[in-house]
Amino acid sequence: MPIVSPSSAPVVVIVDDERMSIAGLAALLAANGFVVGATVTDVAALSAAVMDRRPTLVVIDPAMGDAATTVHAISALVDEQGTPVLAFSRDLSLAAVHAALESGCLGIIPKTASVAEVLRAAVAVSAREQHVHQRALTVLVHGLQASGAAGSDLVPLTPRELDVLVLIADGLTNASIADRLSIAPATVKTHVENLLHKLEASDRAHAVSTAMRRHLLS
Repeated sequence: MPIVSPSSAPVVVIVDDERMSIAGLAALLAANGFVVGATVTDVAALSAAVMDRRPTLVVIDPAMGDAATTVHAISALVDEQGTPVLAFSRDLSLAAVHAALESGCLGIIPKTASVAEVLRAAVAVSAREQHVHQRALTVLVHGLQASGAAGSDLVPLTPRELDVLVLIADGLTNASIADRLSIAPATVKTHVENLLHKLEASDRAHAVSTAMRRHLLS
């Protein structure tokens, strides 16, 4: 059964230079209620496809072809059209994740993600909600630690606090985090309080969003 209503079906444009990747993703999205407006294999064709189909979602591999050109095209699309963009890529290096978010992508999902994960990301980003896969978030928060935790005014997170932050981003409760890390719930609560304080965050969602902002990785 489609996961989106036919009356509000998102129109998606898929951009990838791997034809099998395009075919698989297009079939998956179409089977779950999305309208595949266009598929293109060259970022040069992206602007025309967007103008023609007026998509509510663009799914693109930022690492395709010349990555710098692709990232520039994403930035232009977001700035000029305001179209929600989901990055769908094999490259989840710190530089690649950083570039995708900086270009304006609302979501990042690896090509190795499960069907359910891809669909969750597509639904979220088409609704203009941020969705960063746990693997990408892990790269970001460990990059945050390596860079001195967000800048000179913030105290670095400990490795255990980073572990807790990644699991918070994955939607786990304190009890589930305690079970996953084999530590006491009271210890998790302490780690959460400490990382909120260090990141100057008002709540758990604010902490995750703070960890993903570009200047925290500079």
